[in-house]
Order: sequence, then structure tokens, then C-alpha cells
Amino acid sequence: MANVDKTGLGNRIVPINQGERAAGRVEARKFLYSDFSSSGDVVQLIDVPANSYVARLWVKVTTAFNGTSPVLIVGDGDDPNGYLAAGEIEETAVSVNPMDAADVAAAYAVKVARPFYTSADTIDITFTYSGTPTTGEAVLIVEIVEIP
Repeated sequence: MANVDKTGLGNRIVPINQGERAAGRVEARKFLYSDFSSSGDVVQLIDVPANSYVARLWVKVTTAFNGTSPVLIVGDGDDPNGYLAAGEIEETAVSVNPMDAADVAAAYAVKVARPFYTSADTIDITFTYSGTPTTGEAVLIVEIVEIP
């Protein structure tokens, strides 16, 4: 299993408030089926700084993933499927998949279970499949709130 780090692409911080109030940002990172060299590979897509939490998260599939049984999951270093677990992303069609949809049961989907990151981490995508995929593209969109 290979780990690929795509987090160093530059962070765009958009302050919500000035001074000692919380600041938030929205980040989006594209990923392709070809970013995963084998089934079960993990790609680290977005840095989460210390003293922050993920307020919202979506996976927008822009080109359907093919191959046999393609599965995307979204998590972090503590829980690899904490945001969106297997079966909670429509990988085989163009779709938008929010972490707080009514049918999502991943650990962090429940608002009271969202982790507060006391130390830095990353939001990661894991892609599993049997059969060789030849298409698939999506965008991970994350709203991060930093607490001073």
C-alpha cells in the first residue's frame, strides 16, 4: 500500500472574523483514479491544522470511477473512514456526497462526534477496487474552522 501526500499545494485561508475569533477556510482538492497505484492506497489531500475542526465535507464525483467494485472512503489519521465510509459515496456516477446526508453513518457524520484536532492531521482518501480502473475523478471539499 502506498501513501501519497498532495497536501503541500498551498493553503488558502479566508478569515471569517478578525482578531481573536475563529477563522475558517474552504479547501478543494481534485484527485484521480491514477493517484492510487493499487487498491487500498491512501492519498493525503488536505492539511488540518492543530486547534481546529472540520465543519463540513463533501466529495463531488466529476467523472465516474470504473473497474470492479470501486469504493472511496474519507477519514483522517485516527479513523480512515470517519467522514464517509464504504457505501456512502456514489463512486460510479457523477454525484455530490456530503458527510452530513441523512443516510451517512460514519463516525464523524454525527455533529457531536466531530473531532477537535489538538494536533495537525490530514483528510485522507482511500480507494479500493478489484479489477483495474481506467477512469475516475473527484473533488474533496472541506470547510475547516480554526480556533485561536
